[in-house]
Amino acid sequence: MMRTKKTLAAAMIAAFAAGPALAAGVVTHVEDVKFSFEGPFGVYDRAQLQRGYQVYSEVCSACHGLQYVAFRHLGSETGPGFPDEQVRAFAAEREFPREDDPTEMRPGAPFDHFPTPEYFGDGHPPDLSLMAKARAGFHGPYGTGLNQLFKGTGGPEYIHALLTGYADTPACAEESDIGGYYNTAFAAGGFPDSCKDEHG
Repeated sequence: MMRTKKTLAAAMIAAFAAGPALAAGVVTHVEDVKFSFEGPFGVYDRAQLQRGYQVYSEVCSACHGLQYVAFRHLGSETGPGFPDEQVRAFAAEREFPREDDPTEMRPGAPFDHFPTPEYFGDGHPPDLSLMAKARAGFHGPYGTGLNQLFKGTGGPEYIHALLTGYADTPACAEESDIGGYYNTAFAAGGFPDSCKDEHG
């Protein structure tokens, strides 16, 4: 029993001691945003959720999937609240392999999950279905995520910062082949080495 307590204490000390080393040099610009759904009495704004689905379906779905979200969730009373007919229409816009013959396709149904799109670019775009949860503890002293607990800065704020943090190509990167994806939500803003100085 005593050995277990000592091992646990040593692991906790090592984790907190390694925190500054792991977080060194990672500077991002994420601000707290007052969302309507924060707090114990927060509620989602249905119109915002419906606009969010429109943006996803017209822009984001070209690269990013929502593999853990079924079309039926679009009709949720605590979510976007689309009517059942509209949910069925959204699902039917996509095609899925038939269960009895995977070589043939069938129209989507509300029980189907959003498909992951084929992506032919460099890297692999992340799935967005759990993005807010995955980024919930990203920010805080030494990477502990305490800012979400004490300041309210968590996954939704990270997504907001990511979507609003794109910047024009800086003069120091005119010759870069990155292609203009400079964002203050990323560590070092996604800038090439030619833009970095002794302060990062």
